[in-house]
Amino acid sequence: MKRRCYLMLATAVLSGGCMNPGGTGGPAAPVWTEGVKSNIIGVAKFFPNNPWLLFDSDGTGRVDGVKINVYLESIIIEDGKRKSKGVFGSGTIIVSMYRIAYDRLGNESVTLIHKWELDPEAAYPWRCLQRTAMGWGYGLRLQWPGELDVAGREVSFAVKYVREDGRVIASRPHTFLVPMFGRTRVYNQ
Repeated sequence: MKRRCYLMLATAVLSGGCMNPGGTGGPAAPVWTEGVKSNIIGVAKFFPNNPWLLFDSDGTGRVDGVKINVYLESIIIEDGKRKSKGVFGSGTIIVSMYRIAYDRLGNESVTLIHKWELDPEAAYPWRCLQRTAMGWGYGLRLQWPGELDVAGREVSFAVKYVREDGRVIASRPHTFLVPMFGRTRVYNQ
């Protein structure tokens, strides 16, 4: 119970204030220069308790998207101390989705099934409007192609960041079992 409370609190803190591109009722995208850095040293990703989204309104309730909160970590000076905080990056965020399957002997095979690449311009609408305790972040809402059927299957998501100097910073993969049907509908996409 205590762990669940911490997870709910972390989800609320980490997902607050992120923009939604293309929405008609959402906030206007302000012009930010605060927090943009090129020297990213780490990638942190967080998934809410229910990360699954429904983008298509075909009536099937089939999951076709995921919510991911991403923090690109950089060393900043705050209150005279060096700290690792989330910043907006000047490079490219890449989110990879893998299907995990097992043969009859239990051997695992991992196959890349979809990839999203967000350069600074494509990532801009997903910037969070408010700085959290972890710094600035991105509230990604990613849809995969309709022909990709992963309902009831095990998938893994990995986030990496390609800096302007070509260095790649990667997160650890996070594995889920995709539900057969979802609950969170995405409007105004």
